[in-house]
Amino acid sequence: MARQRIPNRRYYRHGYAALKTAWRKTLFLKHSGFTFLSVIARGLSFVLINKFFAIYFGASGLALLAHFRNFLSLPLLLAGEGSYKALLRYWSLAQYLPTQKKAAFWVSTAFWLSNIILLFFLGFCAVFADFFWKEFQLLFDSFSWFWLLLLFVHIWQLLFVSLLLAMQKIKAYSIAISVAGWAALLALYTLKDHLSQADALLVYGTGQGVALLCSLYLLRETKLTFCFFKPEVLRLMIPFLLTASAIVLLNKLTDFALRREAILMFGEELTGFWQAILQVSEGYTMIFSATFMSLFFPQVSARITQPLALQNYLKKVIPLILISSLIGLGIVYGFRQMLTRALYSEDFVAYADWFLWILPADLSKFGIFIIGNLLLAATQMKRFMILQLIYALIYIGAAYWLTASNGIVGFLQAKLLASCLTILPALYYLRTFLK
Repeated sequence: MARQRIPNRRYYRHGYAALKTAWRKTLFLKHSGFTFLSVIARGLSFVLINKFFAIYFGASGLALLAHFRNFLSLPLLLAGEGSYKALLRYWSLAQYLPTQKKAAFWVSTAFWLSNIILLFFLGFCAVFADFFWKEFQLLFDSFSWFWLLLLFVHIWQLLFVSLLLAMQKIKAYSIAISVAGWAALLALYTLKDHLSQADALLVYGTGQGVALLCSLYLLRETKLTFCFFKPEVLRLMIPFLLTASAIVLLNKLTDFALRREAILMFGEELTGFWQAILQVSEGYTMIFSATFMSLFFPQVSARITQPLALQNYLKKVIPLILISSLIGLGIVYGFRQMLTRALYSEDFVAYADWFLWILPADLSKFGIFIIGNLLLAATQMKRFMILQLIYALIYIGAAYWLTASNGIVGFLQAKLLASCLTILPALYYLRTFLK
């Protein structure tokens, strides 16, 4: 009788590894499903809010909504890219996996730092009030104290949503980011007959803040205690804060200044038609970035200290992202008139051909976004800031040159030129991750 072979320790170890890999793939697919649904829900609420402003306030209302969103994004990006992305990045690394005490240090430092950021931002706005607040003067004069509280609510909501993502509570994260847009949309349509343009912006901002309550409820079983700054944690966040400053100064503040210039040069209505095209771009860019940040950025951060694993992951993921982006942008261009009519109104259809300028720019922008986040995960802050500086300088210079000869469409042409030229050094930086 043949003796039965007893599996050795290596056999069990390999079997465990295979089981663990299968479990991770199942978990990833489950998380992907939650993320996809939440991104679709968020994108749909974004589109319907745009349509609300286009129908009830026309192109000028859409211009003011875009300007308002841009204003909100300035402090939120400083906090999100500065402290919260550091939380995401280091939470993914094995040596930083937090105990309850370490988690309190990270969350507390992020909380206090983001509040200080907002206070500095408000002080900066007070000094340059005409630049930041002129278009919203009626809103701020009527609801100044409530508006200040609302900004803090937005900052806190972003922290707790980021914490859900850092803890890989994908289902809870998906619910929290979806609630914000739908709460704003519900409030707008409920009060539509009683809202002025300024009131509608305030209701929009208030509805977004409702997501804070949802996030706190979803974190109710998480035992976290707050303390003050932890110097070691703060030192790790400082490089991310510097890059966040570069994003705000060279990207979002550039958009804000150029839109303000467009309103002064061409009026709110024509600026609104330009912004209508950009808002469609912002909508699918939001879907792209939310998907990347929830699914791929944690994966990249976890592999950033393993060059071979990172290379293999990027070689699988980047072609998939490229093909998906080409198909999606092609569909947008093919149905541009139908899309513009459905998303806004018949008045906007005449400007649908402007998509010809923005779609190739967005393809380059997706590439810059992916490579930029790779640089952030690898803490290559200098290279990241160089990309931001190149884009901003080309965009500003080309905008002033092209709008003088081509009118408002020159802003779209400038964006295309800036994106296509910035992707070249970005691709050079990508080579360092694929060698």
